[in-house]
Amino acid sequence: MLPRCRIDTPSVRSLGMSVSGLCQICESQTASHDCTRCGMLVCDDHFREASGLCAQCASGGSPGESDGPIQEF
Repeated sequence: MLPRCRIDTPSVRSLGMSVSGLCQICESQTASHDCTRCGMLVCDDHFREASGLCAQCASGGSPGESDGPIQEF
């Protein structure tokens, strides 16, 4: 498996784009939100509306934490 890379980019919604595809956490439900911290596309179950964060960022974890370290370039 290739390491995941984090690239600081504007959120998908701020660019006027729609969110589509599968949740990047569970990979089984349709993504309908993007995290305002890491930009990860997530489903309703993995999005914290009050904070605008994905479940991983809201819990203090790093995006992609379960997949290994994030490489910063």
